[in-house]
Amino acid sequence: MRINNGASITYDPNVTLNLWASDEIDPELEGFGPQFLPPGDSASGVTSMQIRNDPNFNYNDWEPYITSKPWRLGLANGLASVYVRYQDATGNQSKTYVATIWIVRDPSVKEFYLPVINKH
Repeated sequence: MRINNGASITYDPNVTLNLWASDEIDPELEGFGPQFLPPGDSASGVTSMQIRNDPNFNYNDWEPYITSKPWRLGLANGLASVYVRYQDATGNQSKTYVATIWIVRDPSVKEFYLPVINKH
């Protein structure tokens, strides 16, 4: 899952979630990009999803699986998280995935990138 196509900041808590699930490809694949999108028939078993602004899911709030969804973040300012998990036609559930984005109310702030720190 990505928020606003992978942007690091937004000025508006109303965003677009970019979602995809596959029985064949791990969505946390290092260096994920368009070259790793699954073939059209690989997600055929994924039928539903749950999306939340917190990691606590209700077992009854499954909705049909789609690849793009308008969403309102749970914060007005700061680092916001969105959580998703998927389910296939037989009821198998994925682990929970999370995406984050900074909500910035000051339009003079421009997009920024945090350095990656590897701990060995």
